Order: sequence, then C-alpha cells, then structure tokens
Amino acid sequence: MKRPRFQQGIRLILDLYLTPCFEMLPTLLVPDASFTIDRRMGVYGHPLDIQALFYLAVRSAQELLSLSPENNPYITATNNRINHLAYHIREYSWLNLTRLNNIYRYDVEEYGTAINKFNIYPDTIPQWLIEWLPETSGYFVGNLGPGRIDYRFFSQGNLMAVLTSLADETQSQAIMDLIEQRWDDLGGQMPMKLCFPALEG
Repeated sequence: MKRPRFQQGIRLILDLYLTPCFEMLPTLLVPDASFTIDRRMGVYGHPLDIQALFYLAVRSAQELLSLSPENNPYITATNNRINHLAYHIREYSWLNLTRLNNIYRYDVEEYGTAINKFNIYPDTIPQWLIEWLPETSGYFVGNLGPGRIDYRFFSQGNLMAVLTSLADETQSQAIMDLIEQRWDDLGGQMPMKLCFPALEG
C-alpha cells in the first residue's frame, strides 16, 4: 500500500476526479448517456448513486494516501471535497416532511441569496409522495438539479449513503425507518426494489 507506484496511482486517479472545472457543485456530474441505465430511468445530472460511490472513493483514497510531502496537497484536497460533498448532499438532497413543507412555501425565480437555491417549483411535488412519506422518516432524493427534483427513492444510493456515513446519524436512522415502515412497497415478496415508485411501461 505504501509502495511509490501504488501512491502514484492514487494521485493520478485523484488528479482526474478532483480537477477544477466549470461545475460549481461538489458533486460529480453524470452527462447524458454516460450512465448505464440512464435511458429508461431518466438518470442524468447528479444522481445520488454516483455521489455516494464518489464519496466512498474519495474517502478511501484519502485513507490509503500515506503522509508525505507529495501526498499532502492531495490529502487536503480530498478532505475539502469530502466535507463539501457531505454538506451538499445532506443539506440539499435530503427530503422529509419538514423539507417538503418548506418546498411548498418556496418562492420561485429568486435571485441573489435565495432560500430556494435550485429554483424548485412546489407544483412539481408528486401526489404519491405526500401520502407515502411517513412522519418519522426521510431519504435522499434520486437527483437534484436546477428547477427539478427526482423524488423517487433509489435504494442503492440511500443504502450506500448509510453505509459510507454520507448520511449523518439522524438521517441514517430516518432512512432505515422509512424502509421498515414502507417495506411492502420497497421489498414485499422480493429483494429490495431498485427504485420506488417502479417504472411504468
């Protein structure tokens, strides 16, 4: 693990993924058609599954880097990205009844220091969600982008968020509560579904 070539390999991978770009968000952009299941599921932009895996990869790289003058800038960069990514996902992708009520009261087309940073329209909230989301639970939405939220529950992304500590302790418990309370929808008589609600057609 501390071999020079191994350390160089981690640095090269981090050079690729932590390179400065035009993206203002700490999340990893998934362009259209670059995700294996994006066509049928409409996954593009910043899907939760990819962000959870990205968070795990950067945290793993940080732990594998040995302390050395060559690695110090990478350790600092990974620490910054981990903190920004965790804050962004926990703050903006989290959905529970409190957040849902806040979205209902959002003003749209705001500028400057807006509360509604992603310009989410309240009338985009699907009817099934209001009846489905229990009071004591919550989850990370499948995708978040300007003007839209993908309100579907993606099992892999949410469980990876719990596993990697991308979700804080309260959020992790709320996700597990949701799975328990909505087991008939999320699991039922089969292994856990990839997403809820299921795809149509």
